[in-house]
Amino acid sequence: MSLKTHWADGSVEIAILAGGLSRRMGRDKLRLRLGGRTVLGHAEALAASLDLPVRVIRRDLVPRCGPLGGIYTALKQARRSAVLILSGDMPFVSRGVVQTLAASARPEDTAVFAHSERGFGFPALLATESLPVVESLMADGRLSIQALAHTLKARPFDPPKGLAGDLFNLNTPEDLDSARARLPSPDASRPAARLPSKLDSPLRLPLVSRPLMAAKKPKPLVGIIMGSRSDWETMQHCAAQLEALGVPHESKAMSAHRTPDLVEDYVGNARKRGLEVIIAAAGGAAHLAGVAAAKTSLPVLGVPMQAWSLDGLDSLLSMVQMPRGIPVATLAIGKAGAVNAALFATSILAGKYPEYRKAYEKFRRDQTRAGEKGQDLP
Repeated sequence: MSLKTHWADGSVEIAILAGGLSRRMGRDKLRLRLGGRTVLGHAEALAASLDLPVRVIRRDLVPRCGPLGGIYTALKQARRSAVLILSGDMPFVSRGVVQTLAASARPEDTAVFAHSERGFGFPALLATESLPVVESLMADGRLSIQALAHTLKARPFDPPKGLAGDLFNLNTPEDLDSARARLPSPDASRPAARLPSKLDSPLRLPLVSRPLMAAKKPKPLVGIIMGSRSDWETMQHCAAQLEALGVPHESKAMSAHRTPDLVEDYVGNARKRGLEVIIAAAGGAAHLAGVAAAKTSLPVLGVPMQAWSLDGLDSLLSMVQMPRGIPVATLAIGKAGAVNAALFATSILAGKYPEYRKAYEKFRRDQTRAGEKGQDLP
């Protein structure tokens, strides 16, 4: 069925992206008051008026993936055939915009994105069948909405002139001032709190904003490679565990059989690029970890995928039975192995980096405390 049909028969749910602090505003902008509601409250009010199931996504399943992380989370958790994605920092999106956007979909469309001179953005209506494309882009490190829209061949929705102002984004202190001028507080006797603007004294600027804006993403120490983009469903748990421990990493999809030259180039140059551990995941005739180990002296950790034929046993045996002289540290099949690979990699780095040793030891202590608290049974 088409997106328009999904919308007409009510097989759509709403996801409001509402994660994290704002780097440019130095705080959680969605909690700011605007016209008697919080900024997020405006998006929630719009969602309520559409009479569809609503979820507010405050934390992405895979962190640090920008807007694609939110879209991935919305599609992954969806229980209906399509998802209307709203951004929590767009307080003026109206019911008319959303309905016109949905009506613009054609039978062949799997995605419609709002569009302006700046490119594609929110709101967006996506069929849940577009999830594999999102996973593929995330595995390749292509994290922009523009890349997703172009890959999906999404239909651009340019709102009519009378509704164009509804696509206002709240990104800076100046944006907040503009929004409050457009939608003043109902309590006019009490001046609204205002974030400092660029015209304020430097002493009044939020001190956290400047170093956050200038911070550079650290070079990855762990390289996660997988034989197929479909393996990301499992290996995202490895990336998430590394993220939780603060270990910089990267994720790539490459096959020992379909793209052997790509694997050789990546692994052969891994040490020069600063990688210190490689985690390789594959299923079936799972040769990726072995090939990687043959091409580098870096430690290689293997994660067998739960493949289609023998429930992952074929992957495990292919990976663990390495010949003498080319070691691969093979973990458990599936999600448990993915998480343990992240922990194992962190423990390897802990010998050199005190911060990762502390993070790993804290994880172990917290795990022990949690186990001690859970001794009582019904």
